[in-house]
Amino acid sequence: MLQKSVLNRKISVILLVIICIFMLTAIIMTNEKLSAENLAMDELQKELEENVDKSLEDIDFSDLVQFENSFSGFTYEGGITQLFKDILSGEYNGGFADTFNLIINMLGVSLKGFLPLLVTLIAIAVVFSIVSGLTSGFMSNSTTEIIHFVCYSAMIVILMTEVTFLITSSVKTIKNMSAFMEVIFPIMLTLVTALGGIATTATYSPMMTVLSVGVAKIISNIVLPCFIATMALSIVGFISKDIKLNKLTKFFKSAGEIIIGVVFGLFTTFVTTNGISGAITDNISIKSAKFAIASYVPILGGYLSEGLDLAVASVMLVKNAIGVGGVIFMLSIVLAPVVKILIFSLGLKLVAGIIEPIGNKRMSEIIYVISKNLTLLVVAILGMAFMFFIMIILIMLTCNAGI
Repeated sequence: MLQKSVLNRKISVILLVIICIFMLTAIIMTNEKLSAENLAMDELQKELEENVDKSLEDIDFSDLVQFENSFSGFTYEGGITQLFKDILSGEYNGGFADTFNLIINMLGVSLKGFLPLLVTLIAIAVVFSIVSGLTSGFMSNSTTEIIHFVCYSAMIVILMTEVTFLITSSVKTIKNMSAFMEVIFPIMLTLVTALGGIATTATYSPMMTVLSVGVAKIISNIVLPCFIATMALSIVGFISKDIKLNKLTKFFKSAGEIIIGVVFGLFTTFVTTNGISGAITDNISIKSAKFAIASYVPILGGYLSEGLDLAVASVMLVKNAIGVGGVIFMLSIVLAPVVKILIFSLGLKLVAGIIEPIGNKRMSEIIYVISKNLTLLVVAILGMAFMFFIMIILIMLTCNAGI
């Protein structure tokens, strides 16, 4: 019995040693496999970074940099090319908080700039009210109308000075958007072509021309003149009670709004439909090409397919980074004028509300009407920016499924 017990112990020890050896071997093999995978991932990441850097170096950013130098509203440290690099490396720290703080600062600056003008308008209304009240007992209606005309003219001169500046700023903003589209879209479409997006490039090339040239001309040559006509007719219509121009004023305002809605709606629908169909066609073509390389090229097909994946991934990352950077740059073009127009419009509504009980009703009405008409400028700017955003998003989504 003693010998049998000793034998069982020896067998247990031997089994335990064997199990430990197997466990140690498994652990060592797992560690080696993980190390090999980590090394392979590091090499893959390094190669991807090198491909991304090479893709950036091969792109001609000269026109984009030239446009950036001519535009003073973009202040990113290192310029737009550095913005692209920071987005690719994940070092870009901009976000909602920064944008929100920027908007708050713009609101403060715009309000401070418009405050003297708004106070002046209120002062003119108060003066008119005081003069009318003191002389109402012995002054004829014609004299009252003369005083009203003088105060009204002073208000209009002040208002039109600022409105003219906003119109000029809006025209400049639209031209800047158009010029920016002309320099960034060719870069992105070149990258789409490099990814194999032939159908997408064929779809977007004419759309880019329509957006950057055609739509900009429609806004500048039709919509803005409608806005100016609306302003002029509104001003003339409130000079005297006998002048009736409300219907004609509403016609020009409605015409501008309808043109904007039709142009933006048709363009967005057309470019979205054709862009999605082109993207689907290109994604199928890319996947078919990869499958053909992997299946029909002897021995090296799999390696060539993986190499193609890596090259395509680097170009795709650069394309999407340029798209994100383009949207950020476009926001820098649009944000300041839109904030100024909105603040001015809101300030005029407040002034109209303040002077309504103390001043002439026609003064309050013309200020309120001008504030409402200013929304046409905002719609024109934001509508064009929205179309740009749609095209950028569609191009960014193109050829991604082929990776």
